[in-house]
Amino acid sequence: YNMPLVFELSGKIDKKRIEKTFGTLVERHEALRTYFEVIEDTIVQKIDATNKFEWIERNTNENIEAIVDKFVKPFVLEQGPLLRVEFVEAREKTYLLLDMHHIISDGVS
Repeated sequence: YNMPLVFELSGKIDKKRIEKTFGTLVERHEALRTYFEVIEDTIVQKIDATNKFEWIERNTNENIEAIVDKFVKPFVLEQGPLLRVEFVEAREKTYLLLDMHHIISDGVS
C-alpha cells in the first residue's frame, strides 16, 4: 500500500526551501497528518495536531536501487506520519524520495 516516488534533482538545489515546502503542505493538509486507532473494535481516523514533519537528509555511496529498497518500508497505521520524505546525495547525484500510504492519498493528487 506504499506509493513511493523518486526524483533525481539537478541544478542549484535549495534544500531548506524544499523542506519548508513539505512542512507547509503537512501543516495545511490534515490527510498528511492522519493516522488510525482502533477504539472499541472501530477504526477511528485521528489527526496529529502537532504538525510534525520529519525531513531526513543523508549521504551514501549506495546505488539508487539500494537506497529505494531501504527507504520503502511498511507503515504503521497507528503511528503517524503516513508520509516519508528523504533527501539523498549519492554517487554525485541528488534524489528526493517520497513515500506515502495510499490511505492518505487518492493516487492522482
